[in-house]
Amino acid sequence: MNFDVFFRHSIFLYGGTDKRLKPEAEDMLMATIKALPPETYPYIGPYLHTVPNMPEKILNLPSIKETKNQFP
Repeated sequence: MNFDVFFRHSIFLYGGTDKRLKPEAEDMLMATIKALPPETYPYIGPYLHTVPNMPEKILNLPSIKETKNQFP
């Protein structure tokens, strides 16, 4: 499975839940985001801000926080 499919699937499942991710799943998402090259943040950051129940820990990452309401 390539990264795009994996990332889309992970975000889709997360956004469709009523509860927050368990800490280990949240940590996995955080690690995935941090592993991305910085030039991808403008493409994923605005979307992450629209996902319901996205942890503030992720939304407040400096590289993601800067992308809120900004599209490339």
